[in-house]
Amino acid sequence: MSCINAAIEAIESRDPGDKFTYSEVARRFGVDRSTLSRRHQQIRGSNEAKSRNQQLLHPHQELQLLEHIDELTEAGLPPTRTMIQNFASAIAGRATSQSWVTRFFHRHPDAIISRWSTGLDRNRHRADSVYKYESYFDLLSTKMAQHHIRAQDVYNMDEKGFLIGVTGRSKRVFSKQKYETGGFKKVIQDGNRDWITVIAAICADGSTLPPAIIYEATSGNMYARWVDDIAIDDPVYVTSSPSGWTNDQVGLAWLEQVFDRHTKEKAGNHTRLLILDGHGSHVTMEFIDYAIAHNIMLLILPPHSTHTLQPLDVVMFKPLAAAYSLSLQHYLQASHGLLAVRKDDFYRLFKPAWDSSFIKKHALKAFKATGIAPIDPEVVLKKFRKSTLTAPPPLVNVSRATITNLINQAYDPSSIAANNLSEILLRLQAAKEIAEYEKDALRAALHVHQKPRNRHEPPLDLQQRKAFHSGAVWWSPCKLREARFRQLVKEKEKEKELLDKIELKEAKENNRIYQLKIKEAARAAREEAKKVRDEAKAVKAAELDAKRRDRDAAKAIQQPQSGKRKASKPAAKQQPKKRRVGGAGGGTLAEVAAPAPHQQPPDAAGPSIHRKISR
Repeated sequence: MSCINAAIEAIESRDPGDKFTYSEVARRFGVDRSTLSRRHQQIRGSNEAKSRNQQLLHPHQELQLLEHIDELTEAGLPPTRTMIQNFASAIAGRATSQSWVTRFFHRHPDAIISRWSTGLDRNRHRADSVYKYESYFDLLSTKMAQHHIRAQDVYNMDEKGFLIGVTGRSKRVFSKQKYETGGFKKVIQDGNRDWITVIAAICADGSTLPPAIIYEATSGNMYARWVDDIAIDDPVYVTSSPSGWTNDQVGLAWLEQVFDRHTKEKAGNHTRLLILDGHGSHVTMEFIDYAIAHNIMLLILPPHSTHTLQPLDVVMFKPLAAAYSLSLQHYLQASHGLLAVRKDDFYRLFKPAWDSSFIKKHALKAFKATGIAPIDPEVVLKKFRKSTLTAPPPLVNVSRATITNLINQAYDPSSIAANNLSEILLRLQAAKEIAEYEKDALRAALHVHQKPRNRHEPPLDLQQRKAFHSGAVWWSPCKLREARFRQLVKEKEKEKELLDKIELKEAKENNRIYQLKIKEAARAAREEAKKVRDEAKAVKAAELDAKRRDRDAAKAIQQPQSGKRKASKPAAKQQPKKRRVGGAGGGTLAEVAAPAPHQQPPDAAGPSIHRKISR
């Protein structure tokens, strides 16, 4: 605290009623009397206060921004300079510049630092939870104590892949003139992308197992030229696989022919612990059965945690890759980039890299850095410990000037209470503005993420109008726009076709319903016509029946009358019948009188009738 501020605080802290003079206080603190009087009476602020007022953010707001940067770093999302600029703009309520960010860095060199950073897989970040790591270390310590596993019997194995002709990043010294012309900014590398995998294993006592090299060979064969550089006494194993990666058979063979062979004598009757990731070739039933049968305990690391828990990944593989890249660069430098890197050259480039990186010092460091030997979970857990944060209460949108004016109205601006309240409110305001900014950014990101994506989207209709010497074609934005337009036209046509199908289907359905209605109407008409015909037929039948009855009645009346008329007529004279008399040759006829008929009543039979009978 400056002398002038100490003098003001002494004046403010005096008991009520105590008298003072500015001269006495000024002499006691060694300050100018006029300055003390003006400052105490708020006639003129201090240079420090003027500087604060001229800054874009108040120091309290900057402290809140620093805390937020610390939280983002701990969450695995360290902000960029642009993000910090956006945060400051949100707090201040107006745009800031990149130069402000630079000055912000200069004001807080002990709190923040700017460095290049590589990405961390999102799944790995999700796996980085204290609970998972605590469970892992609890299991590790429990099993080691339960089975009395010694540090010299704890191993870690993993695979490391190499693109044999590709170098890593390296700083180089260029001719400035050539570099600035833009033509010489790259280093020649072979570019051979043949894949070779190395299975490595290290022990917690600092020893290492021989490397096991897997060459890529579709046929599964090995060729002499690949292994010409391997000396008879070199501790190394080689094999091949179609992909150059390990598989179930290669993994089991390594466990039996490399690991067990080189560790069982040292272990004796003690249990060996092999720590490895959950790769498919490590967790087959054959692999596990062999381990159980030979007193080898397997500890599978949690998913997406090898970057933190696996000794080989944490310490060993990075210097190995750098050393191999250096060997490759020396080879290319010596050959002036004229000689291709082949599988034949791999072991010769790999061996010095292995010998320089897989040493006892590095192995011990690897197990210590992962908290395995000695067992120390805090080595890892401290990276993920999170302090309990209290969420700021919701605030209205107020500016720094508004907060300062409100405090000045309620308190003496030079009082300690005013300063404390100012700090609290300004930090809360900054936290609130940052939260609002991040909420809007998160909402925008979720909006983009939630847009529907057609997994079966057809490729763009890119139409090549001209043949080129190369099979590849560079598509300009104009061509892409044309392709998008063609795709849009196709989508519209497809949509129209679908609508036409729907309309046709609806028309067919309407026609079917119409035909059903016509059939129903025709059926009803037929039934009505049949009913009319039946009624007409019944009427006609009734008429015919009535006529028949009338006719029969008339006949019944006419029959007696016709009998009386016949009886009143005179009887006709009956001719006598003639009968032939004599033999066959004679033809004489004799007249014979007919017999007399039976007597009948006169009114019934009428007169007698005589018949002539021929014989």
